Amino acid sequence: MLYLLTVLRNGRDTYHERMLASFLQHVTPQPADVYEYDDRRTSLGMCAAHAKCWNAAADSPLDWVFHIEEDMVILRPLELQRLAAVLDMHDHLKQMALVRCPWGFEIEHGGYIPQTPGWYERVGMYDHGWIETTRNWATGPALFKTGLAREFPWDPSPGCETEIGPRILRDYPDAKFGLWGWGEPLCAHVGVERAPGSHGY
Repeated sequence: MLYLLTVLRNGRDTYHERMLASFLQHVTPQPADVYEYDDRRTSLGMCAAHAKCWNAAADSPLDWVFHIEEDMVILRPLELQRLAAVLDMHDHLKQMALVRCPWGFEIEHGGYIPQTPGWYERVGMYDHGWIETTRNWATGPALFKTGLAREFPWDPSPGCETEIGPRILRDYPDAKFGLWGWGEPLCAHVGVERAPGSHGY
């Protein structure tokens, strides 16, 4: 499996080091190519910065892209071939994201999935299962096909993370967005450590 790793950065070098260490430790295979965009100098904002990574995926000759922000750490072993195999077998799935640890108001509910259970459906078996939803496109960490980035250009204006999912669903009414596993966290957003309750961007 050959894939592009895109990393969205915002000048948080310590977090980037933690993310990279966790990625090298837990993720197989390693990427065939890497694109990093650091927004510390241009300060484009989250949506326009995400567009840089999205456009790099659209321009890539590789079939797959795994996108991650620099302040996300991978917690457990992750075989991307397994995620890619599910996406290949189930064309209605447009991405396979990682469930992150709850933070803020989600903690008392045990995470964002049990907080709004009506949006999520378990599929497959526990040791090789995933969750499907139409609630939202996950901005990362997630694996998806680079062809999707070419088909749906990223809107760099504010609100991009809530806009891309409905656009995909309008063109593909049967589409779903996947979350690997049955809800157990595979990543943590360590960026919120510096500003509890924030998204950490």
